[in-house]
Amino acid sequence: MSEPATRAAWRRARSLGYCEHVPRARALTRICFDTPAQALAHAGIVLRLEKQGKQWVQSVARRRPEYERTRIDSSIPVPEPSVALEHIVDEMLRDDIVRETRGQPLEPQYEAQLKRATGTLHADDGVTIEMTVETGRIAANGHAVPWHQAELELIEGEPVTLFRVAKALFPTDGLDLSRYSGDGTEPMLAALAAGETPTVPRKAEPVELPASADVDSAARRILRECQQQIARNIVVIQETTDIEGPHQLRIGLRRLRSALSVFKSAFPDAEIRRLRAEAQWLGAEVGRLRDLDAVMADVVCPEAEQFPDEPGFPDLIGSLEAAAAAGRTQLRKTLRTERVQAFGLDLIQLVETRDPTVGTDSDASPPAEMAIRRCANRALRKRWQKVLARGEEIEALTLEQRHALRKELKKIRYMVEFFEPLYPHGRVAPFLKRLKKLQTVFGALNDARVTQRVLDQRRPQAADEPAAVERAAGCVIGATRTRAMFDWRKARKHWARLGRAKPFWR
Repeated sequence: MSEPATRAAWRRARSLGYCEHVPRARALTRICFDTPAQALAHAGIVLRLEKQGKQWVQSVARRRPEYERTRIDSSIPVPEPSVALEHIVDEMLRDDIVRETRGQPLEPQYEAQLKRATGTLHADDGVTIEMTVETGRIAANGHAVPWHQAELELIEGEPVTLFRVAKALFPTDGLDLSRYSGDGTEPMLAALAAGETPTVPRKAEPVELPASADVDSAARRILRECQQQIARNIVVIQETTDIEGPHQLRIGLRRLRSALSVFKSAFPDAEIRRLRAEAQWLGAEVGRLRDLDAVMADVVCPEAEQFPDEPGFPDLIGSLEAAAAAGRTQLRKTLRTERVQAFGLDLIQLVETRDPTVGTDSDASPPAEMAIRRCANRALRKRWQKVLARGEEIEALTLEQRHALRKELKKIRYMVEFFEPLYPHGRVAPFLKRLKKLQTVFGALNDARVTQRVLDQRRPQAADEPAAVERAAGCVIGATRTRAMFDWRKARKHWARLGRAKPFWR
């Protein structure tokens, strides 16, 4: 979140009639303690001191998935800014800290100098919300970053109203959306303390899925993971030029669309269709930059290294870099729009406020109370049938048909990765390994298709370029086509091997 957004929040709240006055911000010092190896952070324990006014308070908290936030287990005033484990009344909690630290010293990991303003908002229908806004800086291990955070906590009323108020208070400006409380930022701050850059691309992470879970709870876990990948990589694009950011954001959006398709029975049809459409639109916006980055980094630059005497490559690379810079600027503007912010809030709202009695009426959809393993078997079987239908007579497929098969392969891979924890690893691994090898063949095909499009799009703007640049572009297009042609010869072999891999869901 940006500083202007946090400062404007209270002014908007007052103008909308949610509060009568803007609360006064108070100084706050926060120091987090851990071992040099981050033993407490790895154990999900937060130990810190806070100074409000003249009083120091020591608090200990645990992060618990069932609360979706960090829960304070112990809080007690202390006379000075030093850790005193003997003041922790809960003996089990104190013993846990001793066991996790194993005699290692507890040292300050970061120090935050903040201004915090907390107040109560009153919306329609008797809704009461507590809003806390923090601004300042966080320093650790010789590094310092600005910190701007707003937390909205529903005190009374319907959860849906919380999201409506959030949209009104933060209409634009690219929130880094999280379903966790402010204490849930501890992992990021621990990374800062370790000297790492907090804003790094986020890949998809495995989701813990108990076999006993029902469709409803599994859908929430998987969609939450998709939302976190999307939200984090939006921030990466805003704050860095790392080309992995757009790549992971596009993957996150694709995974989201796949998850929404699988779990459409658990949510209202209209909302599922709308969010899938928004994810598809945003994916296309991100895709333009991602394609430029990929063609330049993965295709053109390696070809330039292969042909150092070809004079057109420097200018070709320069034109692509300029196009990518312009595309990144435009994408950042798009990511700060009201449409993108509403999409992020609506996605969290869908997951966190869903009425379990509301869903689709389709007989083809699995009921929300169905065990997730049965749902996974059903979904994987249906997706596999679509893959098989697309791959019939694979050698005779047209370019468009190959592209359609490639998309089906990506969809089933996302689905396999969602449901992998439900099956024995020894059964999933062979199928996934063969699937990835076949996708590599299609990767070369896609490289040729995207490279052709990207380089064709830049040509009308480069009519006066030297012939050497056109020759370099032609060299790249020819090389990608040749690789795709040779790789495609392996398609039949990999397709046959995938077909022989026994579907693990049977």
